[in-house]
Amino acid sequence: MLDASRAVPVVSNLINPDLKPAYVAQIREEYQVLRSSHAAANTPLLSLEQARSQAARFDFSDLPHPEFTGIRVLEDVPLETLRPYIDWSPFFHTWELRGRYPAIL
Repeated sequence: MLDASRAVPVVSNLINPDLKPAYVAQIREEYQVLRSSHAAANTPLLSLEQARSQAARFDFSDLPHPEFTGIRVLEDVPLETLRPYIDWSPFFHTWELRGRYPAIL
């Protein structure tokens, strides 16, 4: 969790018997305001039939087609040739390791 430090004041307020009642009341009030705001802005939902009758219609028949689909194996290209083009950033960001990868080698 990236914002675990935000839990410290919450827990501090909840475990302190002097601060807990006011804190809980404040949170209840904030959530009541949010519920009221959401209820006021909420528009009625359509039935499934109404939603389907109003669905956007698209014609995909004139789209260009790719040269090929599936997997293309490039056996005659050495991995060392491809290595500089591999961006590992999405993989490392998933694991919350920030930065650019690979680093300058």
